[in-house]
Formats: sequence, structure tokens, C-alpha cells
Amino acid sequence: MKIAKVYSGILFLLILVILGKSNNAQKVFQKNYLGSNTCIGYSIQADSSGFVIAGATSGSGQGGMDVLVMKTDLNGNILWAETIGGKGDDIARSIKKTSDGGFIIAGSTSSYVNPSTDSSNFYIIKTDNSGNVQWTRAIGSYDAEVANDVIETYDHKYVILGSTKSVGPGNGDIYLMELSSAGDLQWSYGMGSTGTDFGNSLIQTSSHDFIIVGSTTGYNSQGQVPYIIFTSESGIVQNPSGTFNFNSSVSTSKRYFTKIIDGYFNDYVLTGSDGLGSFGDAQHFLLDLDQNCDVNWMKKYFMNSGECVGTSLDKTPQGGYIIGGTMGIDIPALIKTDAIGQLEAMMIYPDMGFSYFGKGFDVKQTNDGADVLVGYRYNSSDTSVYLVKADFNLSTGCEGGYNLMNYSTPMYPTISIQNTTYATGSNYIAIDSGIVAPAYPFMNVICLTTGTIQNPLINENLEIRQSDISIEFLLKDQDDFIKLVTIYNLLGDKVISIDKNIQGVSTTGLSNGIYFYQVLTNHQQFFTGKFIISRSAACSP
Repeated sequence: MKIAKVYSGILFLLILVILGKSNNAQKVFQKNYLGSNTCIGYSIQADSSGFVIAGATSGSGQGGMDVLVMKTDLNGNILWAETIGGKGDDIARSIKKTSDGGFIIAGSTSSYVNPSTDSSNFYIIKTDNSGNVQWTRAIGSYDAEVANDVIETYDHKYVILGSTKSVGPGNGDIYLMELSSAGDLQWSYGMGSTGTDFGNSLIQTSSHDFIIVGSTTGYNSQGQVPYIIFTSESGIVQNPSGTFNFNSSVSTSKRYFTKIIDGYFNDYVLTGSDGLGSFGDAQHFLLDLDQNCDVNWMKKYFMNSGECVGTSLDKTPQGGYIIGGTMGIDIPALIKTDAIGQLEAMMIYPDMGFSYFGKGFDVKQTNDGADVLVGYRYNSSDTSVYLVKADFNLSTGCEGGYNLMNYSTPMYPTISIQNTTYATGSNYIAIDSGIVAPAYPFMNVICLTTGTIQNPLINENLEIRQSDISIEFLLKDQDDFIKLVTIYNLLGDKVISIDKNIQGVSTTGLSNGIYFYQVLTNHQQFFTGKFIISRSAACSP
């Protein structure tokens, strides 16, 4: 599973992402949205008009739990909300914007099942941009199926990922299916090991194949380990698959992948739970893999003791990553890094009165440069959708004081090659099932303030000049001067650090490749970006 790193080109090639400090003020906040009992936000989409949240509620609708879909403006004010479902429990776990301007939603239903054997099925809902339902499908086999993720494919179909107890070689297996744009089933497969397997996230590659990440107990006597599977465009498993071992001496069930996204350099970036915290529990991490899924680098982020889990991941306009998740005993959290996992900011969002706890499930970058995290908060009497919109520093203005460890360290996982078995099975399909009804969540403002949102556009205060032997950083403001320049390679290793007499930085000792710079000025302005050295054609075997 090795890939040669290749860089070729003319005398030099420069690609820059220059981060400036041109700031504008935006509303940032923490808000709860309450039903009469339970409201949970599992997934969120952001656009220029606001946020669309998908989850579940028992506060209104037809059954015990119903799918909740809710739209807010950019300040978190509710524009509309609705429930979808039947007499059982219906839950949405993933929502994605579609190419026709609408949304595709995936989760589970116990309302629309084969009554003789079934306990739950995949539940897929297609809506327009205003939340009007266009079609629904409940699809599964003879036992339990739960969907965790959905994507739109290159040819505008929908692929849904989750778990099944009906189809496959083990006690529980990964379940993958494809629907046409009209909701017609194209194919479905159960796949995994002889143990218990979970599929949590997937992407489609540039070659139109799929990469699935989750966990498995089938290849490790010590319990649950992270699991990655490759399939063809038609869902057929392409062996070998792989399991990841973070530390073979630790026996824990808290090791798994939760999310995979495309990186910046023809790579893949993952997060989840590493199971190796200070007391044998978990910490957030980022894992970067090349196109053959060999490890480029891995960083672990220490916030506190307890089970710290990264549940979601997105790119930032500044060329880095934002991790959403939970710290310790149910406290929502965000972590921001640069493109090679160097820690930039870290924040948790506790209820300072300590009457509420909560979890963060899904994070997205907003069009105005903020970060928005959705999840839930709970106390002894109710559970509410929880929405955080944080500024560039991950602040909402009302976090209060909290002692975080706030550091990162590299990790060196090993990969074990595995063979994954797959199978097909018969499917029960319920078409256009679900009653749509209005929902009336009550908004509770925890915190509303004005924060600093960094302008992601190019800042004209920093000019970059590069030749085949050096790179120069020039500040246009005459009152500013550069205090420190640090350059890292693609693996996150520091290769140059200069803190005095900074003019041009010699790059003659650097080989061809991608590098990252950090520039700090006397006024504490902080610029980061990337550049490529490519003096002549070079190819390593």
C-alpha cells in the first residue's frame, strides 16, 4: 500500500494560500432548541442563507421519535421546522446538500419495517430547498439496519452507509446501498468480518470508487479497532482492506473512525477516537493517508482526561481543518488545525451552571468564515438541539474559564492488511412512507455576542516572492516587521525557524515538495500558507 511522492514542473511553481487579518464583526452564539421532551441535532448543512439541521424529536410528530428537519438564519433564528415519520422511532443522522438545490437525509426507521421480523430499516428522505418532501424510502432486510451517512455521487445518485444485522458474514456488518435520483434501489451489500462491524463515513474518490471507514471487532482479540474498506463504483469490495492499530497494549472499545474527507494534496484525512488518553481513554486525532492509504502523519490533541472523541471534520477557508466532537463527560468541543495538523485553536462549550451536559456531532464552515457545531444538551428534565456558531478563535464570548491541556503530539499507527467478505440480501422496501407535520421547537439563547470572523480572502498586507533558491515575506505596512518565520514539511516536521535578521529565507537545503510557512509579526499578526518547490522534474520510485 505504498505510493511514490512525485513532484515535477518548470523552474518553479508557486501555490499560495495567504491568510490575512482583515476582520469583520459577526454575530456568534450558543443556542438551545427545545421540544416538549427530546430534540437532538445530528447533522448540519450551511449556506449563505443559514443552517439546515437534521436530527430527531419526541416533542411533536407521529410517534416516539420523529425525524426533525429545521432551518435557521445565520444568527440561529428559526425560519421553519418540520417532523417526518410514523408511529415508531424515526431518526435522521446525516443531511447533505444536493446538486438540485435540495437535501438528501439518511437515518433509521422502526415505523416502516417488515412487521414479522424487522426492528429498523434505513430511512432515506429527499426534500427540496424549503424542506418539502419529494420522496422517502424505508429499505432493509429481515433484522436491524441503521444508516449513518449519505453522499451524492458523481452521476447524481445517492449512496447510503450504515450497519446491518441481516446481511453479511458477521454478528453485525457494514451495509452499503445505492439509490437512483428518484429513489429506486440500484444495489445493496453487507460487508465486513466475522465480528461486529460499523460503517460511519464514506467518500467517493476521483476514480469514482468508495472508501468506507468505521470499526471492527473481527480482526483483533482486544476488541474494537478502526477499519477501512474500499469498494468499486458499483459497491463491490476491493480487497485488501485494512485495520489500524494505535497501540496494541491497550484493550479498549473506544477505537474507531468517525469521519473521512478529502485532504488538500490528493490525500484523505480522518478523525475519530484513539482509545489512548491519559487514563486509557480517548483523545481527538487527525490521521492523514495518501491515495493508497499509507500513513503520511497522525496527530493527537489533548484536551482533558476522559473520553474525547472527534465526531466530525471539515476544511477551513484558511487551508486547515476543524474537528467537532466532545470532551470528557459530555462537553461539546472544537479543535482547529492547519493543513498538516498543527494545533491552532481549541475550545470547549460547557454549561457554566453545570446543570446541562451535551455532545457535539457535526461541524461545518460557514460562508462568513465562522465554525458551526450542532449536537444536543441535556439535563434531568429535557434534551435540546444545541447550536454553536464560533468566531475565528472558536469563541462565542461566554465559554467561561476552563483549564485545557491544549497540546498535540504525533502518533505512529500501524496498518494490518485484511480481507473483507461481502454478501447480498433481499430487501424490504416501503415507498413514500412518513407523515410530514410542522414542529415548534422553542429557541433558548444561551449566549449571543459579537465575535471576530476572519476574512478568508487574500490579504494585501503580506507579499510573497519565491525563486528557485529562496522565499521572501514582505509586509506592506511600514510599522510592521516580521519576528518569526517557521517552515514545515508535509509530514509536519519543522525544517526552518528564523527569529532575527529576517530577509529572504534560503530554500536551497529543501528538496522538491510541498511546504507550509508560519509568519508572526511584531503586532502579533499571524499568517500561514503553503508553497511548492519544484526546481526540475523529479520522480522517486
